[in-house]
Amino acid sequence: MRIIAFICIGLAQMAVPLLFGQTAQAKRETRTFQVRGTIRDPLGDVFPGIDVVFASREVTRKLVTDGHGFYDVQLPAGLYTMTAQASETIPGYRFLEKYRRPTFQVGTFNLIKFDITLNPARMTCDMVTLGDPPTPEVQEELAKDACGGEDLFDIPSQWDPTLQLYIRFLRRLQAGQKREYSGDIVANPNVYAPVRIEYNLFTLEAKHVIYDPKEQTVEATGEVVLTDESGKTRGAPRMVLRFSNGQVSMAQ
Repeated sequence: MRIIAFICIGLAQMAVPLLFGQTAQAKRETRTFQVRGTIRDPLGDVFPGIDVVFASREVTRKLVTDGHGFYDVQLPAGLYTMTAQASETIPGYRFLEKYRRPTFQVGTFNLIKFDITLNPARMTCDMVTLGDPPTPEVQEELAKDACGGEDLFDIPSQWDPTLQLYIRFLRRLQAGQKREYSGDIVANPNVYAPVRIEYNLFTLEAKHVIYDPKEQTVEATGEVVLTDESGKTRGAPRMVLRFSNGQVSMAQ
């Protein structure tokens, strides 16, 4: 009986570190979430060989679209930015803008889908002013009004860094606190670049947009298409949307 007791105690002592080892290993396993989509050129054709980068404070993932313009990546939960850019090995890459998506959250949905069109680069804008030359900051804003650009607005949220509303446009008019944006034909009569809005997992495109920073609302008109966080799209002649804490809701 003494021998049996000794053996049982020995096995129990061996089982303890084995059990703790399995627990530690399970804790080290990190759940990931899928982000995928297709990248197209300005004419709507799929675009292979595009460099795509996802970056957070802890993680960076780099990949290249396949022959069908498709990318697919698994990311741990967190807050990420995304860029997509034609490689220097692709002819004409200098005539395409670099795509940038502001901070978005990974971790709520198992699948996130971002389909992207790389837009033609905007024309450079040489401004002629009378009198004293404006500061570089004022000069930049005047150029954006006339020739397009990008605006970013902080939207208070529970996350750090806070989420931003991104607006890409070809024309801009500032009237009081509100800003009016419109799209335009770029580089080719057959290529129309709409106003594009990105916020967290939401994307909106329209011909004309009015943004009210105080109310954090957007009034979009003209072939409006909204893609929500599940990847579903809906279109309408007009939408009025409110942005708050990573979510988008109908304001009217």
